Amino acid sequence: MPQESEPGSHESPDDAASAAHSLELLCHLDGAAHGSTACVAWEPTGDGKRVISLADNHLLLWDLQESSSQAVLAGSASLEGRGQLKFTSGRWSPHHSCTQVATASDTAIRGWDTRTMSQVYCIENAPPPGTSVRQ
Repeated sequence: MPQESEPGSHESPDDAASAAHSLELLCHLDGAAHGSTACVAWEPTGDGKRVISLADNHLLLWDLQESSSQAVLAGSASLEGRGQLKFTSGRWSPHHSCTQVATASDTAIRGWDTRTMSQVYCIENAPPPGTSVRQ
């Protein structure tokens, strides 16, 4: 039978019994010059030393150096078009040796090649959030 928590306690019995895990700051991503950051994602495979961040209309590829607390900007691409386009989310594709990133902005989904930092596809008028899409 699970232990009862005291009223007003925010810990579950499992939380109280396990050792606390601490987070470690690996580095700073200095993307302030590119705008407000909407998303940060680690490369899903490999050595974990590459990160993407989306800031306003910029896709930024970062290289995390072991010997430094500052990440190095390895590449960037800009979202171009009419109006004030901004990235809202992005994800690495675990396929093709993690050389592709998919991003969302307004009603478009775009694919990017991280080797050349160029757009490789665009799906205009993509389904709105909350709509189920088959893979």
